[in-house]
Amino acid sequence: MDINARTAHVSVLTTHGDEGVQIHGSHYNLNDYQTFSQESYLRVGGGIRKTHDKTYTSERTQSSGSIQVEGSRITFRHDGGPTYVFEGSNLTIEHADGTKDVLAK
Repeated sequence: MDINARTAHVSVLTTHGDEGVQIHGSHYNLNDYQTFSQESYLRVGGGIRKTHDKTYTSERTQSSGSIQVEGSRITFRHDGGPTYVFEGSNLTIEHADGTKDVLAK
């Protein structure tokens, strides 16, 4: 995949103390700066979920969603999945059940 102004390679790594780690690797394509498509290619420990597990998969999966920009806040709403809110150096992940995780740089 060529990386340009409409594509991004995104890797998210979260740790759970000494208990576990979660890694999620994916490629995003910005279709029209209002919608995106995503191809996930790596999930360790469940990828991006509320709790980690002991799984690993490199199966490629497709998803899509919408993008909203408000000032310096960029929101990616995944269809049927989590919402990512990027603001400054923080990433807030809003899970389907309403719980939130805040990841700081």
